[in-house]
Amino acid sequence: QKNAQVPDTAGDIITGLASWYVGTGAASNDFPLNTRIRVTNTNNGSFVDTTVVSTGPFVAGRVVDLSSDDFSTIASLSTGVIPVTVQRVE
Repeated sequence: QKNAQVPDTAGDIITGLASWYVGTGAASNDFPLNTRIRVTNTNNGSFVDTTVVSTGPFVAGRVVDLSSDDFSTIASLSTGVIPVTVQRVE
């Protein structure tokens, strides 16, 4: 859901870097498994809602790993790493 009518976010906003991997969902150490999160590319304002399916990333400064499909919704895969905000979706 790219910039579609989606539920509001609530709670703390996590800021940092996002990278991508081949798989589904997202990896986060800041939100419990099965949590719906909104990841916003702070460079362009695009966002994607996804579900936390794993822990990670384990690289300093990175706050979320997105599936390649989710990442490509908010940035070109060739970008590799982007600045983001992450927030729980209610």
